[in-house]
Amino acid sequence: MTSFESVIEAWDADGKTGGRHIHPLDPDTESFWALGRAQAAEVTAYAKPGRGEFVIDFGCGIGRLAIPLVAMGYNVLAVDASTAMLDHLARRAAAAGVEVGALRSDGSDLPDIIQHVIGERAAVVVARAVLIHHDYEGVERIVQALAACLRPGGHLIADWPVGERRERRDWIGVTTWEPGHREEVAERAGLEPVKGGAVSVWRKREASS
Repeated sequence: MTSFESVIEAWDADGKTGGRHIHPLDPDTESFWALGRAQAAEVTAYAKPGRGEFVIDFGCGIGRLAIPLVAMGYNVLAVDASTAMLDHLARRAAAAGVEVGALRSDGSDLPDIIQHVIGERAAVVVARAVLIHHDYEGVERIVQALAACLRPGGHLIADWPVGERRERRDWIGVTTWEPGHREEVAERAGLEPVKGGAVSVWRKREASS
């Protein structure tokens, strides 16, 4: 089993508990959903709410961002590699009275699905608490895929922390990046920086003429 696959398997196992063993906030508390609403609100800087703009929530888990994003008027595709997480998302969305389009994917097939099945690239891709748990190779693999799902001028919002170079040693560990290394990976994916920091924003470059 590869490092990439081990992360996905571990999250799927935790998905059977509804994410209770991993997230620092209990998913049945107001604090958990308030955090989701706050993170969803960050999207409004890059795509206007209420206009049906296409947003992908990659690593959606049980819907902490996807559910409020739909309520804000975005056309949301919630993507996760864990079937268990997506099952919880469906139940949470139904309880909230919203319909969330969902897809099981680890990202590798996502660009092809976006191009040939959905036929529309996203204005924004959100990847919160995803990249931090993969090693350098896994992160580059994901970033390349997510960038391919963005329309030119679209934005990726991701937890992609910089600091002393440190690659996670187990699936729950956190990988940190030297700034130059992170920018090289983004550059290869066709992304340019908009906002730095642990939660970073990247813009998909326009196609060259």
